Amino acid sequence: PIPQPSVTTSAEEKGTPDEPTVLVLLPSEVVIASMSSSHLAPCAHALVSMLFLSDENVFFHFFEMAGEMSLMMEAATLEALRAGSDSTASALDAAFVDVSSGWRVLA
Repeated sequence: PIPQPSVTTSAEEKGTPDEPTVLVLLPSEVVIASMSSSHLAPCAHALVSMLFLSDENVFFHFFEMAGEMSLMMEAATLEALRAGSDSTASALDAAFVDVSSGWRVLA
């Protein structure tokens, strides 16, 4: 189930948050890639596997705009998919355009 949004406090509404913003550098490398939205159906199993079937809590972000999807994920998640499922990973690898790798992300 999707968690319900939290109710803002009066301090948050006034722009004075109770706690300062904290930036955390993720410990692992991140892969940044793009793919056409037309590849979404052939890659659905791979994306669902990485998002929902992983035992670990991993960083994964994607958005779609103008027919193109941009994806950011921990490199280890993609490597685990490739090690465990040849056909699923092959579909994803065929669709991916690796924009850059070796990045780290502030969250």
